[in-house]
Amino acid sequence: VAETNRAPMDLPEAESELVAGFMTEFSAIGFVYFFLAEYTNILTISTLFFIFFFGISMAIPIVFFMIWIRASLARLRFDQLLTLGWSHILPFTIAYILFLPPFLYVCSQ
Repeated sequence: VAETNRAPMDLPEAESELVAGFMTEFSAIGFVYFFLAEYTNILTISTLFFIFFFGISMAIPIVFFMIWIRASLARLRFDQLLTLGWSHILPFTIAYILFLPPFLYVCSQ
């Protein structure tokens, strides 16, 4: 979700920047292109996630999850996002990388 700049992790589009950002500089078709690019990015990231982790190209559950997260959660501050990444996501990723290959090796025997 953070990679697609969607709420709650949309730091480039915080409330104070919306007045001076692309939403006021473009109208009609220009805004539609930005909006379409955002959802195309979500679909691309979701498809790649499913292909890399599950081996299939069904991205609908992740797209639904991203839209649901945006509608449900408040926007994170920059320090909260850094704490989430360094204190929670990074240790989980390192544990995943270290323990999954031996687990798969033992299970394949």
